[in-house]
Amino acid sequence: MLGVLVSLGLLWFFLSGANRKQLMSRLLILSVLSLVIILLTNQDAILANTLGYSKEYDLDRFSAGRVSIWNKAISVVLNEGIIATLTGLGPDAFGRWGLDRVVIQPHNAFVQCFMEFGLLGLLVFILFITKTMINAVHLLKNSDDQLMQVIAASFIGGMAFSLVDGIFYHAYPLLMMIFLSATINAQVTAIRT
Repeated sequence: MLGVLVSLGLLWFFLSGANRKQLMSRLLILSVLSLVIILLTNQDAILANTLGYSKEYDLDRFSAGRVSIWNKAISVVLNEGIIATLTGLGPDAFGRWGLDRVVIQPHNAFVQCFMEFGLLGLLVFILFITKTMINAVHLLKNSDDQLMQVIAASFIGGMAFSLVDGIFYHAYPLLMMIFLSATINAQVTAIRT
């Protein structure tokens, strides 16, 4: 907890009152400081372990088994027939189908959506995410409001993270993404009207 508070304090100190050029240089300094702290505190074991996996060129191992998880999840839906493929297997399908004794969700928002809501639900999800991503990029490029830029960047980062983790499975990150997307879409709608 102390580490989170110190990190937030440093982030606030480095980013407060900065224009874009200052912001980029401060983020670079913050990144270098973070790397130095990781190396000085001997917390680089995870990084070294991951780099060791990448040398073997095994994408499934490098992704901590996520490729296998995704393949299992998609196969289960497709093997259940056309109705399941179109409409999905229902809420918390990955856990209910017992695809893994340890993993409770597929670690990918699109695979999760396909499992739970089928192709039809996935299509609706993709349309909504695409609209929100377009609006987020619009705000990043055109907004002078730094808070809106942070909100837009946070949504884009969250979507990138959702490709390899359960950000749409767990309640708090899901709620955060809902609030971010609502704010982004409301702001763009207000600008256009």
